[in-house]
Amino acid sequence: MTQELLIQNIVIIGAILLGVYYLTLRARRRKALAKYEMAYAYHAEAMANADEEFKAAFGAALPQNPTGKVLVRFSLLNRAKDKEIKPEDFATQIEIHFPSESAVLYAKAVDKNGAALPSAVGTDVEENRVIVYPFALPERSSVIFNIIVDGSATPFEVLGSLHAQDQLEPLS
Repeated sequence: MTQELLIQNIVIIGAILLGVYYLTLRARRRKALAKYEMAYAYHAEAMANADEEFKAAFGAALPQNPTGKVLVRFSLLNRAKDKEIKPEDFATQIEIHFPSESAVLYAKAVDKNGAALPSAVGTDVEENRVIVYPFALPERSSVIFNIIVDGSATPFEVLGSLHAQDQLEPLS
């Protein structure tokens, strides 16, 4: 009887170890196939109240009359450590919507962190929204957009997704 009990315990322990091993392999595979971590960051200031350093980032695009204008710096970031986002990875274009009574006067990718190429990023302006077309974004890099809004810049909404990521999230 003791030998049977020992064999049963060995089988049970073996099954548990096999299960743990299987779950470990599965978790590693999921981690390797992790979704992209594309996020966005946003900073806005009324042009009339913005400091000179912030205004300097907009250069010649600054309007002459600051009344009612809001300066927005918007960044799209690829936080993945080893995955470049390619244009074909986008499920939809990215849209930044401002309040309906506002008008976007200017929007352009102007700066970068890492290996991103702002010149390769296409944008369009349609009334109160900015459209960003799919582009390549290397791992651990970001593209920074200058946006000038006539009217309120908040609340705003960011729409768009990648095939591997349902929606973009604010940088946290």
